[in-house]
Parts: sequence; C-alpha cells; structure tokens
Amino acid sequence: MDVAELVKGWSEGWSTNEVDRLAEIFTDDCVYEDVTLGLVHHGRAAVQEFRRAYVAVFPDLGVDDITYFADDASACVSWTMSGTHEGDLPDLPAAGRRFSLRGVSVLTLADGRFASCRDYWDRTTLLHQLGADA
Repeated sequence: MDVAELVKGWSEGWSTNEVDRLAEIFTDDCVYEDVTLGLVHHGRAAVQEFRRAYVAVFPDLGVDDITYFADDASACVSWTMSGTHEGDLPDLPAAGRRFSLRGVSVLTLADGRFASCRDYWDRTTLLHQLGADA
C-alpha cells in the first residue's frame, strides 16, 4: 500500500466499529502508543483490543479533517476525532455527551504497512467536554 492508502485506512479504522479494520494496516509486530493515556500496545491483536475498548465507550467515534505529510519511512497525520460518550470510563460514567478534539499521530512504515503509531491529543479538552474536571 502507498502512504495515502495507509492514511485513509487509518482514519477509516478509527471511524468504523469493525475492530479488525485498524489492525489490518499495521505490521504483525507493530507498536501503537497512546501517549496521552500512557498506553503502549504491541502487535495486531493488541491494536484490535485497543480499538475494541474505544468502541465500547464511544460507539460512533469518527476521525475527520485529515491532513498529513509523509516520506518513504514515516508519516505525520493531523486529525479531528469526535463521538458520543456511551460507555463508562474509570471514574466517569457514560453521560451521552458529544466531544470533538484535535490530535496528531506520528507513524513509521515498514513493508507497506505501519510499524508504529504514536497518538498525541488533549485529554483536558476531552474531559471538559464530557463534563468531568480535568
């Protein structure tokens, strides 16, 4: 896959409840890090579980407003993520509130797939929009 297809697959993987979709564009030994939450996931199965956890809390999660730049070895994607808080989070029960936040993902490529991803986003903005104290 070329980088444009991978970036499209990444945004589609976050915008569908098909948890396998996101993992398909990563290498078997990938590393997916949610820097904001301090979580690191190793391998496709872990990426699937990571995505499954988001589906349980934000079933209508979607990624929009994608812009990116890339070379043969890496890509940087700027995005807007939005959804509705329908599942419980630790210390924050489901409230049915909508959120929208911006973030950036830095990805590396290997063998026509993403080998790593590091997501950076604003936790304070999310918590404020969900009605919690940041």
